[in-house]
Amino acid sequence: MPRLLSQSWNRPVTWPDLLRLLDEGNPGACRAVADAGAYIGRAIAAAVNLLNPKLIVIGGDLAKGGELVLAPIRTAIARNALPPAARNATVVQGVLGEHAEVLGAATTVLADSPRILASRLGGAIDAHPQRASATSTGRSRYFDLKNSAVAVEADNDRPERN
Repeated sequence: MPRLLSQSWNRPVTWPDLLRLLDEGNPGACRAVADAGAYIGRAIAAAVNLLNPKLIVIGGDLAKGGELVLAPIRTAIARNALPPAARNATVVQGVLGEHAEVLGAATTVLADSPRILASRLGGAIDAHPQRASATSTGRSRYFDLKNSAVAVEADNDRPERN
């Protein structure tokens, strides 16, 4: 978005500049962010129709726009997705910020570590599901690390928490 505003305004605009302009209520910046949210929401609506997700997390630089981005995304999903799928989908702002990729990778590795350890030790260790496990069924992936459950779901089957 900053690049597009830079082209339109014939001056450099960075993400910090854009955030400042949004805080100041600059009409051009607010409109650009709202328009971007609407276009992104239309694309997400197609994914909602295909995958029927329960939760859609908007992260990265885009999430820094807050409700100015999230509200048009929600509206576009409501208008463009099948009504039952749109009602089931919740759009939220990511809270992990710049650490999202690293934490996701670490979660994946930790979830798989009991299986990997057991296979390297020739099955000598029982990877007890209550301690750490990862199961994948269809479009869902469920991680349970010492009873702190994290579920990533794309269908209507919710894993039970022990």
